[in-house]
Amino acid sequence: MNNNRDSVVEKPDPDNIKMFVGQVPKDLDENDLRTIFEEFGRVHQINVLRDKYTGSSKGESRLSYTLNKKSVFILRALHKKAKYFRRHL
Repeated sequence: MNNNRDSVVEKPDPDNIKMFVGQVPKDLDENDLRTIFEEFGRVHQINVLRDKYTGSSKGESRLSYTLNKKSVFILRALHKKAKYFRRHL
């Protein structure tokens, strides 16, 4: 049996929130956003919304945290703060 914590898949809270994130620079991908948002806690899932024909980013994303309380915290901390991404580029 492997005791490596990284190999354990963490299930999200049953009431976790899938959040919409707008005004994302179009050159950021899922890995870039995960790095930024894991500053606040473990990200469960993140998806950059893409144009179905070109595959290019629409500048929007959906993300959820493993713990619901982290979702609530980030909603309060970053709501309507468009300049957040500029600081991390």
